[in-house]
Amino acid sequence: TSKEFVKIINQNTIAPTAPRFGVITDSLPAGQYIIALIGSVGDVNPGTDDGSSPPFRILWAVLPGNDIFYKRIELTVNGSVNQIVSLDRVVAKLKLVVRDRIPFDAKQIEIHPNMTDPQNPQQTVGTPNALDLADGVILPSGPLPFYQYGSHLHEFTADEKGMENFTIESYQLVKGPGTINTATINVDIKVTDSQSHVLGAKTVQGVKLFAGKGTVLSGKLFDGLNTSDSGLNVILNDPEWVNDSIQVNF
Repeated sequence: TSKEFVKIINQNTIAPTAPRFGVITDSLPAGQYIIALIGSVGDVNPGTDDGSSPPFRILWAVLPGNDIFYKRIELTVNGSVNQIVSLDRVVAKLKLVVRDRIPFDAKQIEIHPNMTDPQNPQQTVGTPNALDLADGVILPSGPLPFYQYGSHLHEFTADEKGMENFTIESYQLVKGPGTINTATINVDIKVTDSQSHVLGAKTVQGVKLFAGKGTVLSGKLFDGLNTSDSGLNVILNDPEWVNDSIQVNF
């Protein structure tokens, strides 16, 4: 249990062993071990924080993220072991619904989750994105971007431009020490055009996230901008015919 990394075992549903997916068979020398089990819908690549002593394994998450399950167990090996382990979901789902119409000249939307810096209440930092697999806790955000989420960037497709109720989702780690599986964050939302001009922006404060639950942010983003008629609209100044005013005799 010194946190010295021993090995990593990967499984996926398309491997030749897929029929036994979820059954792990291995051998270890006698001793005490910490085993971190991770399950996810998409790819998850644990990394190493080489600045620690000894190095420990970290689960790094980036936006938009994916559904992640995790369990930490301590195991004493002195013979054969047969154990069933139930994994817990350690992410919350954040859904944003923009109710007004996306302008036709919009290029991308940027969603930045952040929180007050515990070390400096006058500043904000990205929300934590690194899970210490050995201890089962999320590492706190710091002044450097190593342990915090960056922005979630999405470039609008042609079909999404002009759309009402545009919806985008992301997953965020909220697993904390002990039974603390909640987080309160702020969410900055910004839409820009191809020249990086801001078309609409909002900051939503005090957003609650819960592991295993979804939080929905819904509202209008383009205050003062008439997006209902966005695009090129052609009208006639006066559709009614006026009395004949030009006469040509021949």
